[in-house]
Amino acid sequence: MQGLTLLGTFLVLALVSIGAAVFAGLIADSLPYIHDMLSLLVFFGTLVVLLPIAWIIAVKLTEPKHITQG
Repeated sequence: MQGLTLLGTFLVLALVSIGAAVFAGLIADSLPYIHDMLSLLVFFGTLVVLLPIAWIIAVKLTEPKHITQG
């Protein structure tokens, strides 16, 4: 069950990361004198940075608080 919690947490964080990457790409696209390809690079660059961070955060959020002996 921990795997599903981890996957669900990562999915939510990944969707937030994708939204942030789209927002950053749109901001770069709206700047004057900026080539269209730069906004695509901003989008992919932001995504490449945020998705591993989302995974690390999801792992930290879903790790067990204590070890049960049994």
